[in-house]
Amino acid sequence: MKMTDPKLISSWEELAKCESDTHVLDIEVDKCSGFIYPKNLKEEDPDYYYKIYYLSTHTFYGSMYEESTKALQERGFNIIIDNWDKDDE
Repeated sequence: MKMTDPKLISSWEELAKCESDTHVLDIEVDKCSGFIYPKNLKEEDPDYYYKIYYLSTHTFYGSMYEESTKALQERGFNIIIDNWDKDDE
């Protein structure tokens, strides 16, 4: 099976529509932030809060877009976060 190239994600609206076999996104588009949860995560799991990844309002800025891309890819999302600061470089 051939792996497809990652999709460039340029907005919170696009990110909210992304899917993974193992994780789910809970994106608040109007607040420009969100969380990544494992699909099988239960609140009674003793490591519950350690298994959640927070996507901050800085997700698309500075070097955070690289960190966010890595976190999403490690959790099964075949995407690349766009760098909103690239025009400033």
